Amino acid sequence: MSFIRTSAISPKAEKLLKSLEELRTDKTPRKGSAESIAQLSQNNFIKQKLEDLCRLYAKLGYQNEAVLEIGSHIIRDCLWQKKLDIKISRTGENEILIFRETEGT
Repeated sequence: MSFIRTSAISPKAEKLLKSLEELRTDKTPRKGSAESIAQLSQNNFIKQKLEDLCRLYAKLGYQNEAVLEIGSHIIRDCLWQKKLDIKISRTGENEILIFRETEGT
């Protein structure tokens, strides 16, 4: 995560990045190996998507922290619904876009 300069982003973004660090260091053993793998997979999904969101937030120079809060809720909701095919991108008008990839598009 060294590619994101935390001095250039808001306190809310810093809080999200710190929660990502906690996900990285959480290596407590789970009940079974399948459960451990599933937890690591979920942590990696959230970590990657939140990193993407924070990176775009900083790059686009957003100041409204509600963008990060809403985006993180969408990401967690997608994980809860097991919709792991989401992408985070930007539009031509410098807006953050969170969408699902579907076959044939």
